[in-house]
Amino acid sequence: AFGDGMRNLEERELVAPLTRMVKDDGKPVLGICLGSQLISRASDEFGLCQGLGWVKAHCQRLAPDEPGLRVPHVGWNSLHLTRSSWLLEGVGEGDQVYFTHSFAAPVTADCVASTGYGVEFASVVERNHIAGVQFHPEKSGDVGLVILGNFLARVGTHATS
Repeated sequence: AFGDGMRNLEERELVAPLTRMVKDDGKPVLGICLGSQLISRASDEFGLCQGLGWVKAHCQRLAPDEPGLRVPHVGWNSLHLTRSSWLLEGVGEGDQVYFTHSFAAPVTADCVASTGYGVEFASVVERNHIAGVQFHPEKSGDVGLVILGNFLARVGTHATS
């Protein structure tokens, strides 16, 4: 849960060094699933909780308005590319990825791909070298491998500069 994740980062005194590394030193970061939510400003999960604030988003419970859609959202769904992205280079419109979540960020300026599940939500966010994916790339087959490869290439470029 979001609050537990933030509490663990705070108790381990990781918020300040992570923020310094990412915001001040410009190190690339990729948040996966809950990690994608933690880089947002806040979440409503179990009450309002502040996040790391690295992307402009506020996570909310999925509330699909179509009959038969259940929360949590578990399974394969399509990506709708909303703008160009270094993380999604080589990923195509409609490519499928694997989700398991109950909360997500709405589509905002930092959204580079969205997904519909009764409502449209941000499935990929990106702000410069900071990225987050609401799905699990490690469970998303070839598309997930492309995304992870793009992130590793970004890390490698940063490490040599």
